[in-house]
Amino acid sequence: MKKTEKILWIMAIIGVILKLILIAGSGLLIAISLMSLSIMYFIFSFAFFNQIRLRQIFKRDAYQGISAWRIVGTIVFGFSLSCAVIGTLFKLQSWNGGALMTFIGSLCLFICLIVALTSYYKNSKTKSYKLIFNRLIMIGILSLILYFIPRSLLVATFKRNYPDYDQAVKNLEKDPHNEYLVEEERRQRHLMQSSHRRKKIK
Repeated sequence: MKKTEKILWIMAIIGVILKLILIAGSGLLIAISLMSLSIMYFIFSFAFFNQIRLRQIFKRDAYQGISAWRIVGTIVFGFSLSCAVIGTLFKLQSWNGGALMTFIGSLCLFICLIVALTSYYKNSKTKSYKLIFNRLIMIGILSLILYFIPRSLLVATFKRNYPDYDQAVKNLEKDPHNEYLVEEERRQRHLMQSSHRRKKIK
């Protein structure tokens, strides 16, 4: 699963680079790679972070020496990583709810870090903790940085060829409870997506 994880992160990075230079299809590449990562962390965290091979997850012998609390802990950790990755996806794609998702992901990962550090120093300092700490730090920092980046800045960077939508997002950010601005942002987003589809057809 480590190779799969690495490939998916590389795909996501390539997608962001392509998005920066306004290449069509980059958003889809980001969505596929980050959604796949989120699903992997959510479903297989108990095996991945306990260093159990995929082909052995249904074998009882593979879980010898691993406590039930440790399995539960890695499941919770996987859920936290999944939230942070989904938040990253929402934020990079400038979808509504990105700030909330990155905040929840960062908060969950911070709690996991405290629990993991306590467990690390109280119990055995096994190699699997390195897997956990690496991802806690890297994905946690990424999620936290994206949380503090305004949506308008990301739109201005990734959607700079759609100035009307860029302006609509900036206006909405100044007055997020204004119903007219909310509707205008939706309208401009719809026009942007329609324009994007027409370009694809051509």
